[in-house]
Amino acid sequence: MARKKKTSNNYFDHTVQDAIINWNSYTPNEKNRIFQITIYPAFSKLVENTFYLKKFTQFGYESFSDLKTECITFLYTKIDNYDYTRGFKAFSFFNQIIINWIWAKKREIATETYGKTDLIAVDNY
Repeated sequence: MARKKKTSNNYFDHTVQDAIINWNSYTPNEKNRIFQITIYPAFSKLVENTFYLKKFTQFGYESFSDLKTECITFLYTKIDNYDYTRGFKAFSFFNQIIINWIWAKKREIATETYGKTDLIAVDNY
């Protein structure tokens, strides 16, 4: 009995890599179209996987969809910073950006949540 050929389910494949490499050569209208068709689905899946694999689930009162949208927007601003000549794949570059963004967001939420209290409440405790 022959084995079925394994199909590839890579969401961040060579087409996304090539679109990011050629990003600066596109016109603004092409950038918008390429981002929506090619890059956005890959970024969306990358953000989801990074959040779940690294177990970043506690973000105060913000919903996951809001955080995901904010993170993808941040990634969009960082596409220009990717330099393929340094030897890194776009996947690993943007994965590290997501992790750093998550830690910065967690610090921001922690200072808003845990760093504020009234001195009277502390004295009465």
